[in-house]
Amino acid sequence: MRWILLALAGLVSLLRTAQADMRADPGWTAAETWAWSQIAAGLPADFDVPCHASTAARSEDARTWSDPCRVVRSAVLEQILTRSPWRDAIPHQGLRMAGARVPGGLDLANAHVASAVILTRSRIEGDVLLARTRLDSLLALDGSVITGAVEGTALLSESDVSLSDGRQLVPAGGSTGGVEAHGSVSLRNARIKGSLFLNRSHFQQGMDIRGARIEEEIQTSGARFEADARNSSVLGGSMQIGGKLSINATQFAGDVLFPDTTVGGLVDASESRFGGKLSLVDSHVAGDVIVDAIQTAGGLSMSGLQVGGYISLAGAVSKGPIQAVNAHIAGDVSFNKDSHVEGPVTLAGAHVGGSLGMAHAPLAGPVNLRATAVAGDVQMEGADLKSGLDMLGLHVDGDLVLKGASIAGDLNAPDLVVDHDLVLNDGARFDGSVTIFDARVANTIQMEHASFVQGIHASNAHVAGDMLLDGSTFGAAVALGGARIGGSLRLAGASLRTLDLSGATIDGSLEVDSKTAWRQPASPDVPQLLLVNTKAGALQDGSVGKLDMCPDEEQPPVSNGWPTDGTIALDGFSYGHLGSSAGPEGADMRERDVCWWRWWLERDPTFSTQPYLQLASVMTAHGDQENAATILYFGRVRETQLAWQEGHYARWMLLAALNVVTGYGIGSYTFRVLGWIVALMVLGIVLLKRSPGGGQKPLLWRTGASLTRVLPGVEINKEFSDFFNDPERHRLKDWQVFVFSAFVIIGWVLGLFLVAAMTGLTQHS
Repeated sequence: MRWILLALAGLVSLLRTAQADMRADPGWTAAETWAWSQIAAGLPADFDVPCHASTAARSEDARTWSDPCRVVRSAVLEQILTRSPWRDAIPHQGLRMAGARVPGGLDLANAHVASAVILTRSRIEGDVLLARTRLDSLLALDGSVITGAVEGTALLSESDVSLSDGRQLVPAGGSTGGVEAHGSVSLRNARIKGSLFLNRSHFQQGMDIRGARIEEEIQTSGARFEADARNSSVLGGSMQIGGKLSINATQFAGDVLFPDTTVGGLVDASESRFGGKLSLVDSHVAGDVIVDAIQTAGGLSMSGLQVGGYISLAGAVSKGPIQAVNAHIAGDVSFNKDSHVEGPVTLAGAHVGGSLGMAHAPLAGPVNLRATAVAGDVQMEGADLKSGLDMLGLHVDGDLVLKGASIAGDLNAPDLVVDHDLVLNDGARFDGSVTIFDARVANTIQMEHASFVQGIHASNAHVAGDMLLDGSTFGAAVALGGARIGGSLRLAGASLRTLDLSGATIDGSLEVDSKTAWRQPASPDVPQLLLVNTKAGALQDGSVGKLDMCPDEEQPPVSNGWPTDGTIALDGFSYGHLGSSAGPEGADMRERDVCWWRWWLERDPTFSTQPYLQLASVMTAHGDQENAATILYFGRVRETQLAWQEGHYARWMLLAALNVVTGYGIGSYTFRVLGWIVALMVLGIVLLKRSPGGGQKPLLWRTGASLTRVLPGVEINKEFSDFFNDPERHRLKDWQVFVFSAFVIIGWVLGLFLVAAMTGLTQHS
């Protein structure tokens, strides 16, 4: 029993001591004493009640704030928060005050504050010093005016820090406007284990939070940040933020810098205004980066940024550059039709795990996608690019779509790799050069119904499928030299100036049609269509018109899609077969009149036997030996004509003789030699009729004798041979002996020509 009585006595003693400790300091004013009585009772000390005036609208009325009933000296606040017995007597609700005026600022530097500090709708006249302060609970200055600086370097808070509008907590007097900070605000190297709330506040000299660690989130929605002397509104490099960084709907007069920062959630800067730039250089963001509808004068720097989600720039307006060099984005990167960027957009070396969307985006500066890797599609349908587009070394796992796009500058895409389709069609316009040499496209290149003012440079490009240029206009050369096309190359309805396919390989068809137009070439010395050493699986053109009308000086050619004013270089051009249809026109080139082919071959001003041999071999493969022979004959005739034109008269004489005698030994033309044999034989019959020894001989005998002379080495009858052995000139006159001797020589020549023709030696050079 005695121990129980002693315990009760001790408890009573402790209660009396606590009551004594809760009494105000005798040196405090009536306002301070009243505030302490409220705090000690666990109630908010709202000075609007005893002062009978509201500060809810942050009145700047001097009479409101000069009333002594609101004044709480900074020393008293520091005494309550840091000294016993008052510090220990603060209940769990913490220090809650509203509408107070605190002259001299608030100095809690290096202090340990165990209770929550909630000082809202107040006026702190001076600096708030929190350097190396340890806060065990919430610090909230929501809605207060701070006329000096906020110095919180190396602050350690176990809970939230709120310089906000009170929406994140329920302060005394309810929600208020944001903090008005006249001086600089520094939370450099601070560690806040909760969140940092800055909503709807106004920071007149910016904020420095470099090196800070915020375990939850940062919110600035509705706030205004002016710039410091360095034109920085927020300095936040090397930070660690455990949750999201929400700086949306905020106004920043200068730069907002978060380089080398780690964000555990998303970054939301949507609808914010930046007088400078927003920088996330070399930062790590676990979630998305949302910069929709931002306005920035200095641009957006994201080089080296690593994003676990997507980047959205829908409606973003930037007067400066948008840079994401070597950035790694797990999801999509997207602009839209309301995204206006006046500076360059640079994603060089970036890796995009989703798609890159710039559909219908108006971008004034150049777009740089050099060495960028995109796992999805690159969608630029309808994009309006006022400058160039650089895609050198771009690798797209899906489609690259520029359907209906407009690019005022150059499209530079050497070494481009597209694992599906490359689409530049349906009204797309390219005012500069289009360079895709050494490109690799795993499916098709679609360039139909587009305008290429400066042509295309696609030498050595590899296309696994078709390359479609139907209906497009090309103001300059289309260079496809050395290209490899696994499907067909279609030019139906295209308007071309020059097409260079030298050394190209087309596994499918080379297709033109009657609507394919060839404009006046830039130089008459340059062929409009270069097919030198080109290989095609098939040759296909358009409607043939009337097959019985061959082009000549009076009858213009039916071009069927081939150049008429310019020329075609055909040397080394090879193709497997002639096409039987070309879409709706349905031209069967196998039924083409041979004289049209002669016109087509003569479009090449430089003669070579190869194009004639190639066409003849294809006709032979189609079973048309007659026309094949005619084509070979036309080739030899042209060769003969060129020999004369070039002054090679000896060669001309030989070729002309081969033509006259044996038709170059080609097909049925070879039988011309029989005509010569018959003619000489008839002449011999006539001469024998007029000779002294043959005039009385019968016709059959004269025929055999004459044939013996025309076919030397062939002895039909010894009597014939003996007849012409007439040294005394009893049977033949001298001139007749000479003529029949000449017959022998001519016969040997005809025989040699015939043997050469039969062995094919005279068919080509």
